[in-house]
Amino acid sequence: MKFAMVTHEGRRMVAGTADGLELKVLPCEGVGASPSLADQISAGRDLAETAAALVAAPSVPIDAVEFLLPLDNPGKIICVGLNYLDHAEESGAARPPYPEIFLRTRSSMSPHGRTVAAPPQSAQLDFEGELVAVIGRTARKLAAGAGLTHVAAYSIFN
Repeated sequence: MKFAMVTHEGRRMVAGTADGLELKVLPCEGVGASPSLADQISAGRDLAETAAALVAAPSVPIDAVEFLLPLDNPGKIICVGLNYLDHAEESGAARPPYPEIFLRTRSSMSPHGRTVAAPPQSAQLDFEGELVAVIGRTARKLAAGAGLTHVAAYSIFN
């Protein structure tokens, strides 16, 4: 199931689709409410429960919602730059001996369908699709191979 956070008729909702055509929604407040995706992940909830609830939830047209950031207040956004040889070469840079790590802030993100603000010193924006791994619980000094047990979800990011 693909998840999103949306507003519909002035209410904040968890949304999901299994087929890309039908958008199912659950309100985040009131009777039958579901916590936000961020709240569910931080509470260690299995998103499979949310997926099952969304299957039985009412459908709304996709053009009737406004998309929000999937996680409204992420703690850290850690990015890896020049992490594969082709990208380093197309950038005219040598492949670094270690991954280039940089941070993003929540204020630098725009939800799906919204305008991306370009800084005045930028002549154009660059499109670069990225894979996101959402870490769902504290991970420190993990044994080799144990990292994936801490991933709550995957997403895409530009």
